[in-house]
Amino acid sequence: MDTSFYKKLSGMIDDAVSSYETLRDLYKQKKELILKRDMKSLSDVDNKILDQVEIINKVNNIRDDFCLQNGIEIPVQITVLMDMVAKENPELLNDYKNQKVKIRKVADEIMLLNKTNVELIKHGLIVSDKILDIIVSAAVPQSVSYNKQGKNIESNGMGISSIVEDA
Repeated sequence: MDTSFYKKLSGMIDDAVSSYETLRDLYKQKKELILKRDMKSLSDVDNKILDQVEIINKVNNIRDDFCLQNGIEIPVQITVLMDMVAKENPELLNDYKNQKVKIRKVADEIMLLNKTNVELIKHGLIVSDKILDIIVSAAVPQSVSYNKQGKNIESNGMGISSIVEDA
């Protein structure tokens, strides 16, 4: 294959890396917004993440179409393409090594940020649930009854009424 093939493929890989870097940055924003409890902005960032995922899917589809046109079986991972190009075009080896390191680093960061965000959301739900329990227990009137000596009488147990007690 000629050098234009490799240059075009390199551009597609750069587009994919750039798209994933944007996604990583959005996950970083999401983490900060979760910590700040800014739900309005969090919703906006979630919508941007969904839009970015669509962009990544389009970039992947363009790469798949290019691979099909050039007789490369799909689905093919970016790193597999990089390895193939490095074997067939050694003068681009350093560029592809850098791209490979960059995409692996970005993928690891995205996975870690996503896992962190999920854990932060779970923790927020637990805290919210506990706060709701406190509010409900404070708002509900106490249903504890007291006898003549000032001792608690359980409301779910059988109690002796004051009429029977006097008799």
